Amino acid sequence: MPEQNNHVVHLPEQNRFVIEFEGAPAYLEYEMASDGTFMIMHTEVPPAHSGKGYAATLAEAALLHAEENNMKVMPYCSYMATFLRRHKERYKALASPEFVF
Repeated sequence: MPEQNNHVVHLPEQNRFVIEFEGAPAYLEYEMASDGTFMIMHTEVPPAHSGKGYAATLAEAALLHAEENNMKVMPYCSYMATFLRRHKERYKALASPEFVF
């Protein structure tokens, strides 16, 4: 596991973006659809770190990854769906056509 540093680390072998904390990490889990869609499944931040912007940091890292790899994004995670709607102008082009803003 990467050194604890509060930076996002992409762990592609686990389909996760992670921020390490002592105890439990914050993470965003994803899956890849057969058509190449980047499906964001779950975002989790430990209660002790909730409300400090870590979920948004994970979301931004995942969306940057999708953007750099020309992938469409489909959020199955309620946090990520809300994040995309809040930042519609920035991320609309990344969203899967099935996603409703």
